[in-house]
Amino acid sequence: MVPYDQRSTRYAVVGVVAWIVIVFVWASRPQFDVVATGLDTTLSPPQPVSSRIECSNMWSASARPSKPLPVLKAQPKGSPALFFRRQPCARWHRQGRILLFTDIAVMFGLIGGGVVLWRRHANPIAEPL
Repeated sequence: MVPYDQRSTRYAVVGVVAWIVIVFVWASRPQFDVVATGLDTTLSPPQPVSSRIECSNMWSASARPSKPLPVLKAQPKGSPALFFRRQPCARWHRQGRILLFTDIAVMFGLIGGGVVLWRRHANPIAEPL
């Protein structure tokens, strides 16, 4: 049977590796942003509408949609045209990058702390006589 300390070390290593895999898979997938486009006056009664836009993943250098922006519905004469109220994907990309780099920093901290604890356990300090 494996001693308790070795088992807990293995569980910690498996947990950190699983977390790393989950974070990197999440960061590699395209995400979606919903952007308000205005009040659609062709509906009865007029209702606020938005567009769902597919954004590139966290590893991309720019915060651009991965596909062309959808064409917005034309409005009747005299009604304001629909338009994107903010830049699509920019907010999502910035917040996702902050979360990704925070996760990476925490991973390095956990790995470094684990190495320090493992070395202390592997090389115990001799007690004074």
